[in-house]
Amino acid sequence: MDIFKLRDNIISDYASYVKSFINISDERIYKYVEDSINEGVLWPDPLLQLNPAFESGKSINDLVNENILHKSCAKIFAINKNEHNQDGQEMFLYKHQEDAIRIAEKGYNYVLTTGTGSGKSLSYIIPIVNYILKHQNQQGIKAIIVYPMNALANSQEYELDKFLETELQKFPITYKRYTSQENEAERRNIHANPPDIILTNYVMLELILTRPNDHKIVEAASNLQFLVFDELHTYRGRQGADVGMLIRRLRQIISQPGLEHNFQCVGTSATLAGPGSFSEQKAEVAKVASKLFGAEIEPENIIVETLKRDTVNHFSQDLSSEEFLAHLRKDLLAVNVSDDLGDFIARPLTIWIENTLGLEKNAEGILVRCKPRPFDGKNGIVEALADLTGLSKDICRQRLQEELLLGSKIKKPNGKPVFAFKLHQFLSKGDTVYATLEDPAKRTLVIEAQKYAPARDEKILLYPLVFCRECGKEYYSVFKSVDIDGRDVVKPRPLNLPSDESEEEGFLFLDAEADFSFKSEDDLQNLPAHWLEVHKTKGLQVKRSYRSCLPKKVWVTPDGHLSQKDLGDKAISAWYVPAPFIVCLDCFTAYDARLGDFTKLATLGNEGRSTAMTLLSLSTVLNLRKSDELPQVAHKFLCFTDNRQDASLQSGHFNDFVEVSFLRSALYNAVKAAGPNGLRDVELTDAVFDALGLGFEDHVYPACRYSPNPNATAGRMAEIKSKFLKVLSYRIYSDLKPGWRLV
Repeated sequence: MDIFKLRDNIISDYASYVKSFINISDERIYKYVEDSINEGVLWPDPLLQLNPAFESGKSINDLVNENILHKSCAKIFAINKNEHNQDGQEMFLYKHQEDAIRIAEKGYNYVLTTGTGSGKSLSYIIPIVNYILKHQNQQGIKAIIVYPMNALANSQEYELDKFLETELQKFPITYKRYTSQENEAERRNIHANPPDIILTNYVMLELILTRPNDHKIVEAASNLQFLVFDELHTYRGRQGADVGMLIRRLRQIISQPGLEHNFQCVGTSATLAGPGSFSEQKAEVAKVASKLFGAEIEPENIIVETLKRDTVNHFSQDLSSEEFLAHLRKDLLAVNVSDDLGDFIARPLTIWIENTLGLEKNAEGILVRCKPRPFDGKNGIVEALADLTGLSKDICRQRLQEELLLGSKIKKPNGKPVFAFKLHQFLSKGDTVYATLEDPAKRTLVIEAQKYAPARDEKILLYPLVFCRECGKEYYSVFKSVDIDGRDVVKPRPLNLPSDESEEEGFLFLDAEADFSFKSEDDLQNLPAHWLEVHKTKGLQVKRSYRSCLPKKVWVTPDGHLSQKDLGDKAISAWYVPAPFIVCLDCFTAYDARLGDFTKLATLGNEGRSTAMTLLSLSTVLNLRKSDELPQVAHKFLCFTDNRQDASLQSGHFNDFVEVSFLRSALYNAVKAAGPNGLRDVELTDAVFDALGLGFEDHVYPACRYSPNPNATAGRMAEIKSKFLKVLSYRIYSDLKPGWRLV
């Protein structure tokens, strides 16, 4: 499918959501915000990166023939097994996988640092299985594999199932997941029959070492050979120190008296990064990993990915030469493009893309991954290709998209696409508009938080603006205090930042022609009724308890000096309103003083994180469902978080959002279908049920059935429907009850 179109559709949906919060009355500010959002200030141009090809190594069978691997490994790690071919096909390894197996066989500790899709897990699974096969008489746990998240442990269990627990054949190797997700019966089974391999997380590993109930697992690990930590780069700071102490505690507990237990330590990590040469980077990784594991890991045992080019360059090796550029321009202007693999990998545009997004040589002449680059916009590859060839950006943009999408469909002999590219889209939550304390027609506006106005000769403070939720009038959010010279000043105040004892929270309202002295009875009528009282002689007036809430006329300078007298040419007149915000001076909407200012005053970052995540997810799934190229099983969106509480909150938000949206949509359509006469209460539930479109029959999406049994008898169906209607009626009215919609 067209990933570029999918990205544009998702961003369009998210932009509509974000813009729904923007209610700004000032035309200049509104246009500035609108232009900034359209330019992508909240969602910059996506970054593009190719997954390069890995250098091939020997096959499993080759390593078996060299007596490095047990002979059963050839059958276990065969691929494409089925009922017609139980032996499957020979598995060929990447060079870094072969290197890991050879180092493991020698008994050394090692760390594999390779990119996504490089088969990191096989680099320790194959050595572990090989060791177990060669020591079948040895009892107990031989390997503990630790993952930073349960989701990764679950995924690895499924991968092991494919090799070790297929329907066609079973192998004499046992493995169990022990991550706190197991029920009591499963835990007792693991205690009674310890497996060869334990899949767990670092928190559970600590519990295993400290809980008396899990002592049998500790006893079973007396012959431990492998301790593997996946995603080693996630263990930093205090968490890294905790994990380092945990590994040392494990080694101490399972050691024999007077003899330290030296199991092999294995880590996997992301690709190398950091300053220095390739050798220096490997040495730094070895140093950090040795400190974490409490065991020596030599720099030569830091295994890196070995990359290779997929393209075949029959042209000049210099991609900026006139010879190559002439062929590149011709390729960009071509009308019909071949989808033959041989033709594709030899084309100039394909070669340029691989060398721009996929591979480059480092200072030591080694092929390494290119850093991700923006697709469009400043410093993007569209701009780079246009500057290089002299062709228009529109032509370059279209041809690059076509080439990347075609490359993702053309398969190499190993079944993988030529261009497995990634599109990284970052989304940021909006902050607010910041402005200088100057004439509204001339003041500096910025949308990114900073202290001083940019591109100004003198240092002029920027203040955050907040907007009345009812009318959109802007206010400066300030702290009022006294400087060292004893003069009143106002400082910028974020809406969610409390003041200290020496500061007063408030707002500035800029309007040179306004008069909020509230001297006349007509002016007083604009204030909330509960603020007012009728005096025996003075007539209508503001109650004493609310007089401190009235705005005060002030003059303020761009550097924040405040006075109730005119401060000169640079000063502008304003009205100071103390917090909490109670009355808008533009629309005179009265707000509840007990509520926080966040509920009364808006900024650009008002979208909720959970709601934003839910909308992005729904937009992704709905746009995937529109694609004819994807099967139904691919209409999915995978969301990761490293916090269990966040995951629980978000999953609940998904369910609630879908249920409420589904219900309200059905209610809206039911009332709309009823016409001008509307619906009576006795008709409402049946009408909403019909609008929901639920039924017993099998549906494309099973969630659209309101009974798990589509083959129930007619009488049972009627009973289920009757009970469902009662539940539906309750849901309808309970949803309407909190708002003004229910009379």
